[in-house]
Order: sequence, then structure tokens, then C-alpha cells
Amino acid sequence: SLQSSEQNTVKDLKWQIQVATGIKHDSQMLLSRTRRLRDSEFLVGLPCAGLLELTLVVRSCDFKYWLARVSQDGIELRDAPDELKDDEELVFLQWVLAGFPSNLHPSV
Repeated sequence: SLQSSEQNTVKDLKWQIQVATGIKHDSQMLLSRTRRLRDSEFLVGLPCAGLLELTLVVRSCDFKYWLARVSQDGIELRDAPDELKDDEELVFLQWVLAGFPSNLHPSV
């Protein structure tokens, strides 16, 4: 159990989790019910009744490897394993690197 302010972002919470558990913040994915949370979201916007229950998914080293590759060249996503080709963060990064405005991406 962690204490956090409503003014904190998901990224702030990931840093708290890293301090408490040793799991690196960039290896964490947080889910609220079935929705994946973005680092920039504020906790105040999440539905809860006083206690916020989240699911922590620890990403594999493979994800970080592909994130680095796609960051260099978005077209690299085509060579990623199938389970990563549907990853929202990787697809979003590819979208932005291709020159499309981030606010027009279907997941925003």
C-alpha cells in the first residue's frame, strides 16, 4: 500500500513504486480496471471510492529494447514480435515519429 496525493501523476506513482519495490519505473505498466494508464495522467481523474486499486504489470526487457529501437526509427516496429506490435505505447511512438500530430492518434 502506498500513500499518494491526488495531484500526483501516474509517473510520480511509478517512481514511488520503484523506491518501494526496486522495479524500475520504465518497466512498469499500471492498469485501472482494464484501462492502461498514461504517465501524464493525474490520479485525481481516476475513478475510486477513497482507495485506488491498480494492477502493476512488469514489462520485459524485450519491451525496453523495442522501445529504444522504435525511438530511433518508427519503421522498426514492423520487425518487433507480434505481441509488441499491438502495444499502445510503441504504436503511439511510431505514429508521432511518422509526423502525425499526437492529438489525432486513435488512442488519445
